[in-house]
Amino acid sequence: MDPTLPAVFTRREALEHGLTRHQVERRVATARWRQLRRAVYCLAAMYDAAGAARQHELEVTAALIAGPHDALVSHLSAACLLGWPKPLDGWGPATLTASPGTCARGRRGLVIQAATVRPVDRATRGGLATTSPTRTLADVLRHTAPAEAVAIADHALRTGQVQYEAVAEVLRWQEQWPYAARGRSSLLLADPRRETWLESWSFVTLHAYGVPLPEPQVDVLERQGRFVARLDGLWDLATAAEADGRVKYDLRGVLGAGADPQASADELVSRAQRRLDDEKLRRDRLNDLGLEVVRWGTAEVRRDPAALVRRVNARRASADASRFTGRFRFRPAPPWVAAINQAG
Repeated sequence: MDPTLPAVFTRREALEHGLTRHQVERRVATARWRQLRRAVYCLAAMYDAAGAARQHELEVTAALIAGPHDALVSHLSAACLLGWPKPLDGWGPATLTASPGTCARGRRGLVIQAATVRPVDRATRGGLATTSPTRTLADVLRHTAPAEAVAIADHALRTGQVQYEAVAEVLRWQEQWPYAARGRSSLLLADPRRETWLESWSFVTLHAYGVPLPEPQVDVLERQGRFVARLDGLWDLATAAEADGRVKYDLRGVLGAGADPQASADELVSRAQRRLDDEKLRRDRLNDLGLEVVRWGTAEVRRDPAALVRRVNARRASADASRFTGRFRFRPAPPWVAAINQAG
C-alpha cells in the first residue's frame, strides 16, 4: 500500500513516509508511479485519468518543486492554472519565471524564463507561486502568437480577471523586453464582447490576412423590432459572420449536443431534426432581410485560412447594405476599441 502522499511528491517524501528505496524504484519501474521530473512523482493512474489542464498542472507543480527556489509559474502555464482557454496545440512545456541571472538552460519539457517579477506581479494559486493574472496575460501577449493570445485575452477581460489598463501598464513597463511590440499590438485587438474562443481566434486570424475585424455580437431585428438572431460578427452592415462550423448542419454534432441518455433513438432524431430546422429557418430569415452569411469552423481556419479569406471577401463583395430591411442592435464597445475606431 502506498502511504498518504501529496498529488505530486518527491523521493524524499516517499522515504520519510516509510517506503524503502527499492519500493520507490519498483513503483517507478512498473509504471505505478509516473516520474514527472528527477525524483518527483505522481500516481500514474491519476495522471492518465486527468484532463489536459490537470496533467499540465501536475507537470508544472513538479517543475516548481525541482526548479530554482525563487521560481514562479508563468506564461501559458499560469494561464492554465487560471482556467483560461487552451491553445490549439496545448499548453506547451511547463514554464517558470525566475530571477535574472538564474541558469535558464533548456530541460526536457521545461522552460525557465529569467526576468524581473515585481511584488505586485506575484500571486499564489492552489498553493503554487505564480505570476499575477495581469502579469500572466502580459507575458502571454508577448510570447504567444496573436490569434491565440487575443483569444486568451478576450476571455480574461470578459470574465473580469484582468483589467485592460492594468495589462497595458505592465506592457509599458516591459517595453524594452523581447516581443514587447507584439504584446502591445495584440492587446489592441482584444475585445471582451466576443463570446467564444473560436470567434476571437478566427477573427484575429482573418485580420492577419487583411480582413477587418467584424463588429462582434450584433443582434438582428426585424423592422418592427422582433428579434431574429445574434450574429457572431458583422461586416459592413451587410455580411454576417458565423464562427461555428458545420456542427449546426451536421446530424452527428446535433445528436451529440446535450443528448438525453434516457431518450430513445426516435426521440433523439426528432430533436436533432427540430434543431436543424430551426437553424435553417434562422439562416433563411437573415437572407430574407438582405444579409449575406458566411460560416466556418476551426478546421477550415487551421487547414487553409487563405481559402477562408477568399470566401469571406467574396461574400462581402456581393453584399449590399442597402438591401438590408431590418435593424441592428450593437453592444457598447470597450473604451480602447471605441478610441481605435474613432481614430480610424
